[in-house]
Parts: sequence; structure tokens; C-alpha cells
Amino acid sequence: PTPKQDYYKIIDVSDWQGQIDWAKVKADGVVGAIIRYGDGNVLDKRFAENMKSAKAAGLHIGSYIFSRAKNIAEAEAEATRLFNACKPYAPDMPLYIDLEVASLAKYANVVAQSFLVKMKALGGRGGVYANLNWWNNHLQDTAKNYSSNPFWVAQYNSTMDYKPSDRMGMWQYTSSGSVNGIKGKVDMDKCYRAYWKKPTIVERELEACKVQADWMKNAKYEYEKNPTVPKSKYKGTCVTYESCVLQRIGLIPSGQSLWHDESGKVYGANGNFTVIYPKNKTLSQLKNELRAGDIVMDGHGVGSGSHVFILTGKWNGNKPVIWDNWSGQQSKGAYTYDRDRHVIAIVRPK
Repeated sequence: PTPKQDYYKIIDVSDWQGQIDWAKVKADGVVGAIIRYGDGNVLDKRFAENMKSAKAAGLHIGSYIFSRAKNIAEAEAEATRLFNACKPYAPDMPLYIDLEVASLAKYANVVAQSFLVKMKALGGRGGVYANLNWWNNHLQDTAKNYSSNPFWVAQYNSTMDYKPSDRMGMWQYTSSGSVNGIKGKVDMDKCYRAYWKKPTIVERELEACKVQADWMKNAKYEYEKNPTVPKSKYKGTCVTYESCVLQRIGLIPSGQSLWHDESGKVYGANGNFTVIYPKNKTLSQLKNELRAGDIVMDGHGVGSGSHVFILTGKWNGNKPVIWDNWSGQQSKGAYTYDRDRHVIAIVRPK
């Protein structure tokens, strides 16, 4: 976004817009376009033309399919068609399922989640588009269980009222927009995430923290409920919580924990990490050395006062703001870590 705004200017188009002068669109400040692939099995007449021309003009591109699916198989088929059609154009924005057929609302969660799972399996980045009513009344399970996926909310208003708003990556705020290069009206969107930028390991880690913490609001302890991490001798919930986060982004294998023993030796940190032993300095003493995304191990032993947490990079005086197992059980997520114990080790993603 520019310094004067907190969003990217995006449009979404179909053959209804006719022939588009994409160079003029880009010159008008539009940075990306979500282009309709089709309506169910019916291909949009200008899909290929718009994908090719928008990309050639230097815009970021994604696509959507107007869904007619009512079960898992049909949702997976739509995901497959959309992914295969878009692949030659190398889209760098999400591929969305558009849910708005009123008679299919009762299938919304099954269809949305099946689409997302299949798109991920194909190697694509799936998202969900729906209006505010659908998000609030038909897609609650999708919003809760798939919050790391791109959400796209339609609400033609001066404000966007979807809560929690931090899950919403793009807001379609009008269908009556005007852009140079397009004759007539066009849908306008405010995009709050640079989907075209490849996130760093640290950014992925902190995003996974938020997702994991949100999931944990519905479970007393992660290690008791998450099937990817079986119960084991590592009883500390914070140890298992951080391990779940690292598993989600592929830094450690499924079922593996990151922990330290009574002597302070770190286990589970493979070639994806650098391990730093700060010789028992306190958090305050390490303030200028710690980075966002660091996994900090303090205390003495698992089950006897040990803590493992991921640092967000924000500080409140000499106290860091962190994500750990406790934050996952709170409504606000991250919280200020008010214990200044000695740090046993710092595990830093490379």
C-alpha cells in the first residue's frame, strides 16, 4: 500500500466488462485483478484474454469460479478445473470459490472446505468469496477452521463489518466502481495482504501462531486435541504448542517436538534452525539481540517450570510480547510475558 492508504487497489472482472485496456487500468492505480474463470461448468468468454493481458500489463492476477457445487465431489471438481485453467498464467493471487447461490447455502461449509483442501493438494492457494450474510450465517465453520486461507468479503458499504476483521484479506466494497480502461461499472476491492510476496519463514511462523492460537480457544490444551501431536512424555503444553506451529509451516516433521532437557540441550532443531546458547542471560539483557520469530526457551526443565515461546518482536518496556500456549486460550492472542527468567536457548529459523 502507499503511505496514505493501508490497502492495495484491486478489481474483479468478467466478460460483463467487455474488452479491457489493461494498460490504462494499471495506470489508474490498480495493482491486481481477480478474473472470473467461469460459472460452474460454463467458461467465461474472456477468461484467457483477461488473464494474459492483465499479466502482460504488469498486474497481479488471481481468479474465481462462480460455484454451483453442493457436495464434496463437485467442490473438488471445481477446484481442479480452476487450478488447471489458471496454471499456464502463473497467478500470484489466490484462486477463489465464489459462494452466493441462495439455494446452495446449506452446503456452504462442506463445499468451501472441500474446495480449499483440494486446491492445497493441487499446489494452489485457495480462497473463499462470499457476502457478509454468508460469512456470518453459513460459513462459521470455514471461518473458524480455515482462517489461514484468504477470505474475501463482499459488503457494499462505507465500512466493513465482518468480525474478526483480521481474517479478512480482501473487501469488495462496491459493484459500481469506475476505472480508466473499463467501460461501465466494475467491482472494486481493498486488499490488505500482498499475496504476491513470498512470506519469509518468520512471517509464516507468526501467521501460524495466530491461526494456532485461534484454534486453541476451543481446546484446553493443544496436545490433548491436535491429532498431529500425540501425547508423549513432553507434558508442557507450551512445548507442544510451539511444535504444532512449526509443524504447520513445515519446519519440523509432523509429530516431532522442539524442546530442551534439564541440562539445557535443545532437541528437534534440525537444519532449518540456528541454535544460540546465551549463557543464561535474561530476556531484558537479550532485548537488542532477539528477533521476531525467535523461539525462546527459558526455565529449567520440561514439566518443572520450563517455557517455550515465539517472540513477535514487540516489547512493552523490558517485557516481550509473545505467542505461546497460554495466549492460545485467551481472546486477544498474544500477551506480555512478565517473567524475566534466564534464557536457556534461542532457536532461530534460518
